[in-house]
Amino acid sequence: MVSEIPQVLEACCCGQCAEKGHPRRTYRDMTPAELAERDQRVARAAEDEAAREAEEAQREADRAEGVAALTALGLTEAQIEALLSR
Repeated sequence: MVSEIPQVLEACCCGQCAEKGHPRRTYRDMTPAELAERDQRVARAAEDEAAREAEEAQREADRAEGVAALTALGLTEAQIEALLSR
């Protein structure tokens, strides 16, 4: 039967698993604390990704505004590209 609760792989590091008669690796259900921590990490990662996307969108908007301002000052596309490619 497959557990509905995510599981954690635990590895024994005693080095004497065969002699002691226990498995070297075992799976167990995540504890409520581990589940909560995982959920917090997932939420934090989503927030971080949203912040990165917002920063990128702001950079693109700033670039477009800068190009528009330079164009309004009379610079050509080639001149603007030369300035921005540095």
